Amino acid sequence: MATVITNAAELKAIENDMAGSYILGNDIDLGGANFEPIGHGSGFGYTEFTGTFDGNGYKIHNGTINYSSDNFIGLFAYTDSGAEIKNVGLEDVEVTGAGWVGGLVGYNWGTITNSYSTGNVSGDRYVGGLVGQNYGGTITNSYSTGSVTGDEYVGGLVGANWDGTITNSYSTGSVSGNDDVGGLVGENYEGTITNSYSTGSVEGEERVGGLVGRNYETGTIENSYSTGSVTGDDYVGGLVGRNGGDDATITNSYYDYQTSGQDDTGKGEPKTTAEMKDINTFLPEWDIALTEELDNEVWGIEG
Repeated sequence: MATVITNAAELKAIENDMAGSYILGNDIDLGGANFEPIGHGSGFGYTEFTGTFDGNGYKIHNGTINYSSDNFIGLFAYTDSGAEIKNVGLEDVEVTGAGWVGGLVGYNWGTITNSYSTGNVSGDRYVGGLVGQNYGGTITNSYSTGSVTGDEYVGGLVGANWDGTITNSYSTGSVSGNDDVGGLVGENYEGTITNSYSTGSVEGEERVGGLVGRNYETGTIENSYSTGSVTGDDYVGGLVGRNGGDDATITNSYYDYQTSGQDDTGKGEPKTTAEMKDINTFLPEWDIALTEELDNEVWGIEG
């Protein structure tokens, strides 16, 4: 039976049993305090969350998670392969760390479903609005809307997606960094991104893309799009900054070349703003049921 969490103290007490099952009983107000991540990934060894956390549709809000000199920073510092986080929102909680920094999870090996983060996130490397690094983990039906800033591996949703899966997810906040910077994901290394999108502006120096900064090795991007402005110096693209490796693929994915300011070819298909709002641009290749479900309310597609 799941343990019911009703306040910030009980939330932090998850550390007493990181393999347990938990469910929120109400919204959690952090009271404006600086909340320490649940678990940790460095310094004193690894304490990974391996249990189940069900937000039950409630939110955690009104606080910060500010540990600018530390790695593995987020509501959860580190989730292992057996962990499951679902149905939770992290609203207006500003998150700051050094490396592996995400609104919800710093380093994820587990499963994240139906969850979101709206606060700003900043760090040095592996920085994402929802997850810092998704290593072999799965993220589904989730999103982030806050701005994200960092140095390298910086993404609106996920800083780096290594051998992980991201599906039916999106980000809308601005993203800025130096290398491997993307509106949704900074670097997609042997990972899969499907039915996902980003709309925020992206700014960086090298390997900068509206959706993904660098799609590498066997990285796969399918049925996805981006519409935000993109600026950078080297390897810059409306959808993907650099598509590297013989087996890296981009399929049925588009970017708005008018709003992005980019008209590169071979790394996603450029479309006009009008085409991006026309459902026929995406069909029949895209999942019709999914497209109709997200029509207008989320995707902004007309038809």
